[in-house]
Amino acid sequence: MECLFSTDGSQQLSAVLTPSAALASMARNTWRNVDWPEPALELLSAIVQRSTLHFSGPVSAIRLGRATFAFASAERRAAVTTKFHWLKTPDHAQQAALREYQLTVIARSLSRSAAAQATIPLAAARGVSVFRHTDGFTLDQIISKYIYTNNLALNCVRQAAGYLASLHRQPLTFTAPARGEQSIAYGARLVEQLSSPNNPLMRTPERSRNLLQLLEIVGRKAEIANSADRAFIHGDATVANFIFSSPNRLTAIDWERAGAGDPAADLGRFLAEISHSIRRHGGTAEEACVFCHAAIASYLEQAGAEAKSMCRSRVRFHRAVSLLRIARNPWELWRMKLDLIEQAEQLLQHPD
Repeated sequence: MECLFSTDGSQQLSAVLTPSAALASMARNTWRNVDWPEPALELLSAIVQRSTLHFSGPVSAIRLGRATFAFASAERRAAVTTKFHWLKTPDHAQQAALREYQLTVIARSLSRSAAAQATIPLAAARGVSVFRHTDGFTLDQIISKYIYTNNLALNCVRQAAGYLASLHRQPLTFTAPARGEQSIAYGARLVEQLSSPNNPLMRTPERSRNLLQLLEIVGRKAEIANSADRAFIHGDATVANFIFSSPNRLTAIDWERAGAGDPAADLGRFLAEISHSIRRHGGTAEEACVFCHAAIASYLEQAGAEAKSMCRSRVRFHRAVSLLRIARNPWELWRMKLDLIEQAEQLLQHPD
C-alpha cells in the first residue's frame, strides 16, 4: 500500500484545492484532454513522483461523479481517481479528505481476499483524496447488461455480498469512527421530504402517518437488537461502489461513510440497491427477489454462525429506509417512486 502523505494533519495546512473551471464544467463519463496549467495536475504530479505510477505525455480526465474525477496518462497506463471534497463539504474539505483516506487504509487492511479488495489509497492533501484508479464495470452496469443473458450478474451480486460479510467478520481491534446508521429520525425525515409538494405521499397524508408509525415500531425493535452487534461497515453499499475489472475481481470504492456500525445497515442498503437496480433496468419483482435471496445466502455463507444473530427486523428496517432514500432522488420516475415506497411499506409491515 502506498501511503504517501502523513496522516497527522500536517499536509492539510495548504489551501483547499478546488477544481478549475475547465474541470468543473466537464460532463460525466467522457474522457477529454486536460491542458497545463491545471492545479489538480500539479498536485497529482507530486503524488505520482513518490509512487509506482508514472505519468508521461498528455493527460486526460473523466468526470465520474459530482466531486469525483479520474486522470490518466497516455494510453491510460497510469491512472488515479480523485475526489474534490470542496464540492461536497466546502467547510470541512480537508478533514473529509483525510478521513476518507484513513478509512480506506483501514478497509484495505481488512480485505482478506486478493479477488476482493478495497481500492488503493494514495494520498490526502488540500481537501483532495487520491486513489489508484480501477477500470471496469460497476455492479449496476453489470446488472443492466447481463440480467437476462447469463449468470454473470447473479455471480457478481454474490461476490459483493460475500465481500461485505468478510469485512464484517473482522474484529474491531482498532479505533474507527462511529458510523451513524439510518435511524428512526432519518427515516422520518425521508417521509417528510416525500410528503412535500410534488412528491408521491403529498396526496395521502394518512399514508404518511402510517409509514411514520411503522418506522417507529420496527426501528425501535431494530435499534434495541442492534446495541451489541458492531463491525467495520462500508456505510454506502450501493451498486455503484462495487467495480469488477473481471468477473472474479472486485474492488470496493467510496469509503467516506465507513466506520464502526451495524452490519445490518450495510446488508439492508445493499439489498435495496440490488432490487432497485434490477427493476430500473427492466427486471421484474420476482427477478429482484431471486437476486436478493442469492445475496443473503452468500452473505450468510461467508459471515459464519455469528451472522445468524443478526435480527431479521434490523435488515428489513435498513432496507426499507434505503428504499425511501432512493425514492427521494429527484431523477426517479413517479411510478418508480410509488413502487419504492410500497416496497418499504411491505418490509415494515412484515419485519420478522
